[in-house]
Amino acid sequence: MKPSRRTFQYRKVRTIGAAVFGDLFRTQPVVTSPSTAIDEYVDQLESSVSAVLDVLAPLKIVTKRGGRPSSRWLSEAAVDAKRTRRLERRCNSTGREADCVAYRKACRHANLEITRSRQSFTRQRITEAAGDQKAQWKIVNELHADDRPTVVQSDEARCLCRQFSKFFMDKLRSVSVCPRACRLCGHGHISTFSG
Repeated sequence: MKPSRRTFQYRKVRTIGAAVFGDLFRTQPVVTSPSTAIDEYVDQLESSVSAVLDVLAPLKIVTKRGGRPSSRWLSEAAVDAKRTRRLERRCNSTGREADCVAYRKACRHANLEITRSRQSFTRQRITEAAGDQKAQWKIVNELHADDRPTVVQSDEARCLCRQFSKFFMDKLRSVSVCPRACRLCGHGHISTFSG
């Protein structure tokens, strides 16, 4: 079975300063010549934000290998012990207590063999990596690996997101209240960004 690959996109938005974003955003068409129609304005806003982000935090595309976890650590005895499907089918089809006891006993034996095999494999890897701190650290990280992705957000990133969100929500509110405010009534709804 060939391992699957996952492709995802992201931007390094933590590296963007609010002042730099504001300066570059003020040069965009959504600020210099905003549309008077709400739908067009929203499209213009989206394309302007994307254009600024493309300059300050270009879109990165990463492909990672996925698939089933490696079982290279399984010994032959563990692989043989895992083959309990025949006993499982017999237990399920007959429902006899003796068949189910044999199946559960085979499962316990398989789990014991798998645990022994993994311990032996890990012990061997650690022994081989003796004196090589980088290799030892890699082994420790693999042992503590968790399938759930960790999302780390600093307080600065949260603050920046809140500022961007407030800025854009305020602009959308001002356009919905006074759609022609930018050019006709001089309220300056679009021209300010305070980061």
